[in-house]
Amino acid sequence: DGVATQILQMVAQTTLEECQCAMKTCCLNFLKEVWSKEIPLRKKMAKKSTWVTDNMSIDLTKSSGSGLGKEDKLRFVNIFKYYLITKKPEVASQLLDWEGSENEYQLLKLCLQYGAQELIHKLLRQYIDLNITPSPDDLGSAIRGGHYEIAIELIRFPEVRMALSREETQDKLIQMLRRGNTIHYAAELFSVIPIKSVKDAKVGVICDVMNDFLNDSVKELIMCYSPLLTTVLLAEFFGKLALKTRQYKPRCLGIQQRLLDLSHQIQSGFSDELDLKFFLNQKDK
Repeated sequence: DGVATQILQMVAQTTLEECQCAMKTCCLNFLKEVWSKEIPLRKKMAKKSTWVTDNMSIDLTKSSGSGLGKEDKLRFVNIFKYYLITKKPEVASQLLDWEGSENEYQLLKLCLQYGAQELIHKLLRQYIDLNITPSPDDLGSAIRGGHYEIAIELIRFPEVRMALSREETQDKLIQMLRRGNTIHYAAELFSVIPIKSVKDAKVGVICDVMNDFLNDSVKELIMCYSPLLTTVLLAEFFGKLALKTRQYKPRCLGIQQRLLDLSHQIQSGFSDELDLKFFLNQKDK
């Protein structure tokens, strides 16, 4: 890796095939030099810049400029993707330490796609430390992919919450309301949803789903993770809905009251003061 990097510094050019070999052998210093200095890639044999490996097609390059003089450059995101595909997250983690990698897009989306939990948490720490805002698409991807804990982490960034305004995302949240093992996530996400984005027709569906759940599955709510917090957040959400809709206001207020009554029942059901304090001290993210 070191010798190859020194040679590269002298000739200031490389080939696509050499980069492929460097990725296979994890020559990260070489790859970093090629990427960070935007060294042009010559194509020795391949007519295309697509590399098929492990039945996955990866376009390693990006085009810069336009017209005459167009050159191919190595793309960071696809180096990163390669190590996710080949199940080498420890190598992908090293890439995140490269200066300038924090400006790359799609990394969190890729981590969600390939289930790289440790890398997701590392990226989130970087975002917080460097005051970088994730994309709303990242929140949408987390919710669609069932990565609900990551979604809860993402809503700490107010700018990403606009993803909750999208109809397909709201449909997913409504599905989460139907199940005892996901209703607590739905409650936290609904608590920060831009309330004006919820159309009246959608309010009616939410009311139907919540009513059915309280009628048929209330035990699942009581047994869910953080039942007291969940009922309070949902009661607060239905109170907000009641303020924005005339048509469904009575239903929203009725559900809100049922949830508040349930929270009081949960609270009064604790005989041990320490257990009660534990539940009362639970906080939403």
